Amino acid sequence: MKQRDNDSIKHAVMSALNDRKDGDSFTWVNDGTGNSVKIDATITMDSTSNDGGRTCRVLGVVLNAKGQSMNLRPNFCRVGGAWQLQKR
Repeated sequence: MKQRDNDSIKHAVMSALNDRKDGDSFTWVNDGTGNSVKIDATITMDSTSNDGGRTCRVLGVVLNAKGQSMNLRPNFCRVGGAWQLQKR
């Protein structure tokens, strides 16, 4: 993925963390990023929990490019009003 792809999917994920409910799914496509390789992702809002007073959300992400797919399960927690990716 190119930087513009990363920026675009990050923006989509951050908006979803704020606005979407658990169980919601949506598709992201890298149209308009300038990358000649088509990349798409299905992003599902899996679960929300409270951890030590902070809200955390787990996502399911299936990335597709060049006939291959990758499954990811990132966990984000709201820290100081901003969502941050948590290390496992």
